[in-house]
Amino acid sequence: MAIKLTDQKARHQILTDLDRNLLVQAGAGAGKTHALIGRMVEVIRTGREDVQHIAAITFTKKAAGEMRARFHEALRETWTAASDDVERTYLSEAIDRIDQCYIGTIHAFCARLLRDRPLEVGLPPDFTELDERGERVSLREAWNAFVLDRYADRDPRLDTFDSWGFRTEELFDFFRRRSQFTDVALAWTDVPPTPLSEPADRAREWIEATSAWIPNPTVERPDRLQKALIRANTFLRNRGLDSESNQRYLLSLLDLRSGAVTLKRWAPHQAKAR
Repeated sequence: MAIKLTDQKARHQILTDLDRNLLVQAGAGAGKTHALIGRMVEVIRTGREDVQHIAAITFTKKAAGEMRARFHEALRETWTAASDDVERTYLSEAIDRIDQCYIGTIHAFCARLLRDRPLEVGLPPDFTELDERGERVSLREAWNAFVLDRYADRDPRLDTFDSWGFRTEELFDFFRRRSQFTDVALAWTDVPPTPLSEPADRAREWIEATSAWIPNPTVERPDRLQKALIRANTFLRNRGLDSESNQRYLLSLLDLRSGAVTLKRWAPHQAKAR
């Protein structure tokens, strides 16, 4: 007994309502690509369009390659099952010229359109697309230039950042992600700053207790935690915790990830027990 899907009517419409545009919304794994390929095959089978007049846009090169293979397979299966000579001719011609069907990413599709008339949009005829690595390099260069300009202009916001204990580098990840969604309006919430005096005092107590475990004299190659503790002790002696920016900076010194401790570079177990 065949299973009837709850959206069977919509799936049928995708395959049969070929003379108008459709917007299909569905979650991941619902079969959108399968439905799109089926619609493309039907457009060919019914003679509505030649394969070179069809474009299918995907997000990644990998998805584009998979879609092209599945489209080719669907065309062959439909051609094998077809009994009408006219339909078989349409399908056979599409199979022979499938390389003329555009199936690719939106970036490559737009680049293809721009290459037809590059001068009209102010581009050199030999322009190239940025790959992922090139995009990362371009974003980094743009960010570095922006920050240098802010310092050259003595932007007062830099002083505000410094008073908060922030580094401009901490905003780069936000800039990188924001660059992917420039058409989306930013939303923010006013949140009162978190008092740092209590966590800073606890951090100082922990630093004093843990520093006793560092061998004296210090090992030749201290691990990351030992380096952080040495910097923190130096900072506490010279600057103290009188201001919020100092408190924030001290806490930032202890913001370590995994792999910060090498046990053999610490004092014997008896010392740690103290």
